[in-house]
Amino acid sequence: MAAFTVGDTINMTGYFLQLHFIRGQSPAELEKRIGFRPGRLSQGWYLFFMLRRPTPDDYEMHGYTHFSGGRVQGHLTHASPPPIQEQRLTLEQGWSTADVRRFKDRQVADFEISGPRRLAKVIPVIDHTSIETYPPGSGIPQWKGVKPLPFRVKAALGPGQAYTGDFV
Repeated sequence: MAAFTVGDTINMTGYFLQLHFIRGQSPAELEKRIGFRPGRLSQGWYLFFMLRRPTPDDYEMHGYTHFSGGRVQGHLTHASPPPIQEQRLTLEQGWSTADVRRFKDRQVADFEISGPRRLAKVIPVIDHTSIETYPPGSGIPQWKGVKPLPFRVKAALGPGQAYTGDFV
């Protein structure tokens, strides 16, 4: 994995969370909260802050981190993966596409890009492998960026370090 430089802006897809679930937590606790295998953050990690609110088309709702891959039964347990939260709302709850869009419009209005609830991303120094496992996390909200979103590298944290810095 390429090293990131604090202050750089990088457009990225993938999972993001809210900072207040990350700030002050040890790497071992973050692994449990996010759903990384034990030791995945042992060599350090990067913290990224999202720079703008995503639009409803920029992301998918993936429930909570105890849903590996955003899927209640886990993303690696089936030849045909079960639906993600957004799909379950239409398949199991009877929501229309317009209902999902209205919900996401309200959710976007509540997303923050400053302060303790700001949107953030954790990237391990240890790169993802083809045999990587993602155990269920402890159940914090997660979303998956499906279009590149701008993130700023806020911090590069070494082994054993927790992020205790500011929210801007």
